[in-house]
Amino acid sequence: MNDNYSTQAFFNFLMKLPNLGLINESTARNLKNSALLLLSVIDTSDSDDVRDLNVEELITHYAETQTNKPSESTIHNYRSRFKSAVNKFEEYTRVGTLINTADTEGNLDGFDAVEQKLEKAKGARNEKVQTFNLPIVVRPETGTMITVQGLPTDITMEEAERVLSILKAYVRS
Repeated sequence: MNDNYSTQAFFNFLMKLPNLGLINESTARNLKNSALLLLSVIDTSDSDDVRDLNVEELITHYAETQTNKPSESTIHNYRSRFKSAVNKFEEYTRVGTLINTADTEGNLDGFDAVEQKLEKAKGARNEKVQTFNLPIVVRPETGTMITVQGLPTDITMEEAERVLSILKAYVRS
């Protein structure tokens, strides 16, 4: 057994991962936090191999220690992030860096759904979005009109629903 792959070495790697600058900082933080939660149910050691750990057993033991059972989506995130962290640790130990630069090129593995939307939005801000102004006659009898400015030409249904819900908030019964 190569002690470079021990759970103690993995723990040390996780602690420094966000500061290594090898992957997106948010991804690194998520991998670290999820993996450390699962590692908290075992004793780390210099004489074991993190690659031999059964992630399902770790999840089961972790869930048993919690007063509120984690949801299926949370368990899925822990599983995915733990496996990703082990793979990155193995690569880092073997090569001394992370060769797969997908995380800096838009791979959102290790992110939960909200974080994925935020990261995609950050990327979208860097792109020039074409917009238009939309005049809307709200009271034809008086000619009352509003103009919604800056609507993207590729507005999604979700974005349209958000605009609608904001307008509905101003309705007086």
